[in-house]
Amino acid sequence: MGEWKWFNGGVITIQQNQTLVVNGKPVGKWECTNAARGVLNLRWNAGYVDTMIVTGDRISGKNQQGAVVSGTRINKPKTGK
Repeated sequence: MGEWKWFNGGVITIQQNQTLVVNGKPVGKWECTNAARGVLNLRWNAGYVDTMIVTGDRISGKNQQGAVVSGTRINKPKTGK
């Protein structure tokens, strides 16, 4: 979860409710496919699917066409009480 500086210069928010957000607008959904390895699938509304591995404050992987995608965490979500 949190905000990530994306490889293309944008900022993506990965929300706890499994939504991907850019500039306050939902742009896709995510799902955890292997929690032990930190593997996520990011399903973008535009039709792309990125298979990513989260390692600390880095996220990296490839989309279904083999293009490399990555990001760096810039903000962790605030926790409640």
